[in-house]
Amino acid sequence: MRHCLTGENVVPSPDNGRSAAAAPGAYLGNAEPTIWRRPTILTIGDSITEGGLDPEGGWTVRLASAYARKADVVNRGFGGYTTATMLLSLPEILQSTSSQQIALATVWLGANDASMPDRANAAAHVPLDVYARNLVAIVQQLQAAGVQNILLVTPPPVNEAAPGAILPGESSPNRTFKFTARYAAAVRSIASQLSLPLLDVWKLFTQQQGWQQLLRTDGLHLNLDGQKAVFEELMKVVEHDVASVRPTALAWHHPTWWFVDYPGAKQQWAAEKAAYEAEFGKEAP
Repeated sequence: MRHCLTGENVVPSPDNGRSAAAAPGAYLGNAEPTIWRRPTILTIGDSITEGGLDPEGGWTVRLASAYARKADVVNRGFGGYTTATMLLSLPEILQSTSSQQIALATVWLGANDASMPDRANAAAHVPLDVYARNLVAIVQQLQAAGVQNILLVTPPPVNEAAPGAILPGESSPNRTFKFTARYAAAVRSIASQLSLPLLDVWKLFTQQQGWQQLLRTDGLHLNLDGQKAVFEELMKVVEHDVASVRPTALAWHHPTWWFVDYPGAKQQWAAEKAAYEAEFGKEAP
């Protein structure tokens, strides 16, 4: 069971029947709102999401910093994955996070699905219509698990002229700009059809002069400038389209030290737990 949990409102999971609340947790000692258990932000994707763990400034590393003490960022990026292989992995991912309240899930797939069907990486190719169906199925599985906020991300543009775009022993790149553009367009269409927020990395990059400088020398993966650009745009989309899960809207996980009632800490923590259980029930994660 999962719920969308924020410091401003709570959107309950479809299966719990409880009404939304004005604020989770408790206002302890007339301080800021706190929560007994912090929610999770789940990032689902391929190597571009896995690469978000770059300690030098990956986009999910920056995300974790932005949500410090508010939400845990769980990176489930798998290099080389497509929507097809993610569908095989998703049941396990959802089962392993079943004890966590997922405030937001990002879905960023398509770079591998868009591998050219007549090139060396053809085995990874997923036809466009199948890709669209798979993406919808991923969204539906997340929704069935009670995830209320799902944000889709388009694949980035491909720089075919990058020095590493053609692998040793091959005569042409495995991905092309024009072919991948069709997959980005499919993500936009699905986001519109399903009324989901969208991070359009394709447009974000291509609307910038010299966008190729946001990618590594393989012409596909993000360098640190690209990671920063994606993170900053993601936060703008969250602020505008998923405002209930922006960092400032989430409750603190346990009281901040300047509001801790040290002599009465036991009672303070008990009150926080009681407020959480009153909202979500004793069996809630």
